[in-house]
Amino acid sequence: MQMIDNYLDSLESYLPDSLKKDVREEFEASIYDQFEEQQEALSRDLTLEEQEQLLLKIGHPMQVAARYLPNQKLIGESFFPAYKKALELAIIIIFSIKVLLALPSVLSSNHIITNGFVLFWSLVDTALWVFAYVTVIFYLMERFGFDLKYLYSFSAKDLRASNPRLSLSRLETAFELMFLVLFLGWWNNMFSWSPTGSYSTTILNVSLTPEWQAVFWSVNIVLGLDVVNSVIKIVLGSYNRLTLSVGIILDVVSFGIIFQISQFTKYVDISDTELADFDWEKIEPIININVNIILAVVFIISAWSVVSSVRKLRYFKEDL
Repeated sequence: MQMIDNYLDSLESYLPDSLKKDVREEFEASIYDQFEEQQEALSRDLTLEEQEQLLLKIGHPMQVAARYLPNQKLIGESFFPAYKKALELAIIIIFSIKVLLALPSVLSSNHIITNGFVLFWSLVDTALWVFAYVTVIFYLMERFGFDLKYLYSFSAKDLRASNPRLSLSRLETAFELMFLVLFLGWWNNMFSWSPTGSYSTTILNVSLTPEWQAVFWSVNIVLGLDVVNSVIKIVLGSYNRLTLSVGIILDVVSFGIIFQISQFTKYVDISDTELADFDWEKIEPIININVNIILAVVFIISAWSVVSSVRKLRYFKEDL
């Protein structure tokens, strides 16, 4: 049948010379057997449409040929776990560096939203390049026979009992770390950016009141230790007694700082020499409400973190 011959010729075109003859003979016999069975069941010859349907069930010649070819996976099963972890770590590290380097200029610009979108698409572009480079590296490692013992080397004596309930996402923790570092940078005036607002077509400069100096060092110490704690969690890839205990202590101290801030008489100063008749009393309650809402959200997040950490600490007691 011409249709079968055309199918087999196409199949051969996707195979190396060493396999063409054997694979063609195997499929030729299989296809004719299926055609004969179908014809016997129908007690007549198959129409062209019925022949085509049987060949469609077998599959595209290129797909069929792939079953006989080596290296049909870009990254093999033995290399894939290490490839996945390497890709995750590479994206975390490069994203963190890129964001930390770019955000000061984004925040100091008058076009924060526009520059934010530019940074976002820059991260997308970077992610694609990271994916390409890591994939190529692992592809070459596998094709050139890189010894897996170097990739998965470990000491059985150093392995620790792990609890799946104590695992964490390095990616999420890395983003938490990034925002902690950015806030510390802003808190210590490392970014040349101050919030401004419009009032009666006049630009207002908004700054924190001197009362905030009372919590300047306590905020630095708490967030600095939180940064160190986050780095340890990223390295370990899980929680332990130390990171959980430190996290609880820092959250409890944060409650005290939040309470201290809530006692301030005024949160921000608005300065502009052109506004001699500026009525501070109209805008002060709005700012106070917004700041108090932020403090409440931070308090709730810290409280939830304490509860979650205490629950995780119980798992260590269960394992004793």
